Amino acid sequence: MYPQGTMGRGCAAARAWRGTWPGPGDRGSDVGSRLRRLFLTDSGGLTTGGLAAILLVLVVAGGAVAYYMWKGADLGGGMPQLESTRKCYECGYVGTVKLQVGQFPPTCPKCGKDAFLAAYKCPKCGNLEVLNEERGLPPPTKCSRCGGEIRHGG
Repeated sequence: MYPQGTMGRGCAAARAWRGTWPGPGDRGSDVGSRLRRLFLTDSGGLTTGGLAAILLVLVVAGGAVAYYMWKGADLGGGMPQLESTRKCYECGYVGTVKLQVGQFPPTCPKCGKDAFLAAYKCPKCGNLEVLNEERGLPPPTKCSRCGGEIRHGG
């Protein structure tokens, strides 16, 4: 028998030694059933330990999200920015813009119109075009230089 007084009565090792903790051959001894017993009561409710574990995960995840939003995606401070190549479909101006999260699409710096939209490369010739879908026209978008079809994502 295990030496008396070296383990508390409620200790998991003591229960395993006494045979009250399921062993490898017992039904319900897999990890899933042990976790269910740890986090759920017999009536299916959540135990105090289960509630504490869920709250801990939520607090840590929320803290991580808040940290990355505060510091920015590059952890250099400020808001995360997305660098985007844009083309004005009115005057043809092409430029690169750094957009912040939640910022509306910029106006064209050359003509001042709200036609400065994301540009996509033609897979055949590399020409930059604005997709028809972004201009409210039916697809497909044809390249103005070679006539090739341009799709979102290449």
